[in-house]
Amino acid sequence: MNRIATLVAVATMATLAACSGPRHGYPGGADFDVYYDGQYGAYSGGYWGDDGYFRYSDGHGNYLRDNDNHFRRDRFDNASPYHSEHH
Repeated sequence: MNRIATLVAVATMATLAACSGPRHGYPGGADFDVYYDGQYGAYSGGYWGDDGYFRYSDGHGNYLRDNDNHFRRDRFDNASPYHSEHH
């Protein structure tokens, strides 16, 4: 029984460690550089292009340009903070 309890404790600690601090594509941490209102569904990554537009992942390896300003560098109503990817 102690072995199972130890495995559960280790798995729990590993999960909590993975959830803490800044991670690309997930809310958390500090120094957010993108705010998103959820218009295109769940955030699964993206990056700021050289042209100033945000490219968001469609979850299938494609990046689409946000022409409608659902991703912004500053906070706005109904938006959640995220970290962008570096390209």
